Amino acid sequence: MNLKKQTVALIILAVIVATFSILHAFTEVSLDAIFGFIISFIIRLYIVIIAVAVLLFLASRIVRRMRSKIDKTMLILWEECDPERAAREIIRHIDGTSARNKQVRDIGKNNLSVVYFSVGEFDKAIETLESITLDIEKQGEVASTNAFVRYNLALNYIGKGELWIAAPHIESLRGYRETAKAGMAKGRRDMQQMYAMLEELIAGLEAVAAIKEGKGESVLAFFELALSKANTRYNKVYAHFHLAAIYEQMGDTQKQREHLEYVAENGNLLDMVRVAREKLGLV
Repeated sequence: MNLKKQTVALIILAVIVATFSILHAFTEVSLDAIFGFIISFIIRLYIVIIAVAVLLFLASRIVRRMRSKIDKTMLILWEECDPERAAREIIRHIDGTSARNKQVRDIGKNNLSVVYFSVGEFDKAIETLESITLDIEKQGEVASTNAFVRYNLALNYIGKGELWIAAPHIESLRGYRETAKAGMAKGRRDMQQMYAMLEELIAGLEAVAAIKEGKGESVLAFFELALSKANTRYNKVYAHFHLAAIYEQMGDTQKQREHLEYVAENGNLLDMVRVAREKLGLV
């Protein structure tokens, strides 16, 4: 219990004691009876507090389990590159018991938007993301749900070539980054993780936008590093796909073909495979 909570508890106790002291002064109730009642009241209060704490703990564990189940369904996309099966599983969770919890439901919708993005259904992904009610943004805090929603909205608008619509979402992420930076300055460890995550999200969006603008060579190093750090099948395909686009802009058809062949051979049911095969027929 921190100092602020201890102070509040002492004030409440002082009010209780003062109340019963006044009661004793104006009534015939004995001090023993008053203090006996106070002790009984405090014991009951602690029992209630403990019971509430246990219930909150159990509820948080249930939420974590539901989140874990939805996150595991994304492994179907990350490791198997099978968006159709991933979508079925995520929708099943959203429509099931997970739907009772807003946080879990929103995570499910956000994940579903990633699946739609992976098959090139940008409008469907955007519609799904816009159905998520953003969390209230408190002063000095960053809502992770909001950050991921804005990231995926920006990514889908970039995919459509509508960079001017993506721009406000990227700017919001930059604002979140400044908030996280201010939190870091105050020694908040949670904000260190948030800042690192936002740096990665923003850099990824800026890199993809650069390719759309025909400035792929400027982000060649970014995607080469992304490929070296990729730890899932999906991320490797994603990096190869963008490296192919960069080398296409640079006029290096041999390296473009190498990256496209990797995408075509390993992307399974992703839309990037369709694009890669179409381009391979032209290279």
